[in-house]
Amino acid sequence: MKFFKLIIAFFVLIPNLLNAQIRLTQTDCNPVIKDYLRNHPEKNLKSLKSSDTLSLPFFDDFVKTQIYPDNDLWIDNYAYINSTFGFNPPSIGIATLDAVDETGAVYSQANTTSFLGDYLTSKPLKLNIGAPDDTTIYLSFLYQSGGLGDIPEYKDSLVLEFYSPVDTLWHSVWRSPGDTVKNFRQVLIHISDSIYLQNGFQFRFKNYASITTVPNTFIRTANVDGWNLDWIYLNKSRSFADTSLNDISIIKLLKPFLSNYETVPWKHFIDNTSLINNSRFTSFFKNYNTETINVTVKQVVTNNISNTQTYFFQGGAVNALPDSIYKIYEAFHDGINPFPADNNDSAEFLLRAYLITDTVSLKAPFRWNDTVSYYQKFYNYYAYDDGSAEMGFGIDGPQASNAKVALRFTTLKTDSLRAVQMYFNHTYQDVNDVDFYLTIWNDNNGKPGNIIYQKTDCKVSQSYNKNGFYIYNFDSPMLISGTFYIGWVQPGTISLNIGYDIDRDASTYTFWNSYGNWENLSEKGAVMMRPVFGKSFPLGIDELKRTVNNKLNIYPNPASDILNINISELNNNEGNIEIFDLSGRMIQTVSEIQDKINISKLENGIYLIRIKNNTEIYSAKFIVNK
Repeated sequence: MKFFKLIIAFFVLIPNLLNAQIRLTQTDCNPVIKDYLRNHPEKNLKSLKSSDTLSLPFFDDFVKTQIYPDNDLWIDNYAYINSTFGFNPPSIGIATLDAVDETGAVYSQANTTSFLGDYLTSKPLKLNIGAPDDTTIYLSFLYQSGGLGDIPEYKDSLVLEFYSPVDTLWHSVWRSPGDTVKNFRQVLIHISDSIYLQNGFQFRFKNYASITTVPNTFIRTANVDGWNLDWIYLNKSRSFADTSLNDISIIKLLKPFLSNYETVPWKHFIDNTSLINNSRFTSFFKNYNTETINVTVKQVVTNNISNTQTYFFQGGAVNALPDSIYKIYEAFHDGINPFPADNNDSAEFLLRAYLITDTVSLKAPFRWNDTVSYYQKFYNYYAYDDGSAEMGFGIDGPQASNAKVALRFTTLKTDSLRAVQMYFNHTYQDVNDVDFYLTIWNDNNGKPGNIIYQKTDCKVSQSYNKNGFYIYNFDSPMLISGTFYIGWVQPGTISLNIGYDIDRDASTYTFWNSYGNWENLSEKGAVMMRPVFGKSFPLGIDELKRTVNNKLNIYPNPASDILNINISELNNNEGNIEIFDLSGRMIQTVSEIQDKINISKLENGIYLIRIKNNTEIYSAKFIVNK
């Protein structure tokens, strides 16, 4: 496993640090999945039954949906649909099968030998199509061992099975043991047996995994042995030579647009728009066809709050040659600022790049991967990470007591530092409530200097919010200018297992200290900590819930435009209504209590409604789903 190899490599390179070790671990639970289940409780099912029978062709490149497989094609929700765990995927979406279930938790049957992990099961298909077409049916797919996640060992495996309506049994038709080959590989299988050439045929992938325990660490099990799948294609009129993917596809996500940071406070950015001087729409697409295709790229920026377009560009057409990669690369031209200033405290922009081709409608099943999107957020914090933790980070071992970790930031303007956001992974052996000292250092020639603030009553808190972060508020704000460091001192030997984003690299800004000297982190990635600036802000949603005295009765939930409130439970109609998003920002308020509130302008997501009624406080969570 990658986890085990990383520790061994660290031992070899730094033998004098065996008593205190940096741990980079796989995460054992996926907070994105858990949040989606709270948004979509109807999805929390072991298996989705369906009587639908699909006609050919069957194709999925896992771009159409995220989190769970497309229920138009698949009947279960075990596989994790994502765009971050693949290594050089053929398009921007993949399906990952691993050691965690559809809720993001390690399977209860997990063990060190072998256990069954995820399934990915197709809906029933019509294969009784008659001669001569029934002799030309092939299933092809691309698979990858590990990718950017943990690499399966040889004893682990990925299995493909076919279901026969004739004997009502599943038959194993293909298997791959774990290995270290990182690239995607293609498999093409001829379906010719009459027991499969029936209406009601199905196919499914499943994986076998094994948990490795690591002595003397408090992070003993994690999400491991991942397999990535892409470009699953079943159709007639194919042959064993039909290995072309026959599509134009975007193969890379859009890169971050700001210099150094993923996110900066909106009030800081609008005074320092030089951050976008070298910004680009940067991505790549590939022509997988055997013929030259004419391609035009269109790029659009939209203000998500005002729903107004702030930037548009359409480039000249290019004749994309077969099996060739092209870069989507366009600077914001003519001095245009795609993020114009306003008087709001925060902002969010949607950036999209589209491929416009001259392909005909026959290519329609392959068209979802023609668009790539990126959300540029300007809230009240600085961030290097993108909010997704592919791994965990920490220091443990007998000599880890008093170990320190610090992350460097440089402000764009002098402002009040009010809090720090931290994202802690959920672990098999829970480290929730472990003590640590939240610490702020000044700068000493590019390394952490003197402590300028320390909060000693902090405990690890594993939030289930959408972005997984927990807010640690300061006792009083500090005026900060220039370079400073945020981080922690751990009084014990237990690794805090904070989130580690390997898609973003802040290693040159990250320092750790266990033996008296500050050292740069050698592993590429970003420790998921964020300094929060600006004026005073509402409590985070976890803290908001703790201020509530009574539960509020609301309906419908989910809602789309009108939220009804049962105010008969209240003492009177005196008070006000407040609505908060998951970060704790108040986004809507009504100055008097009423039995209906218009929420039509809210985006899809989870919110908290709170009513202050004299000395009583009532609240409830609700979902907006339009």
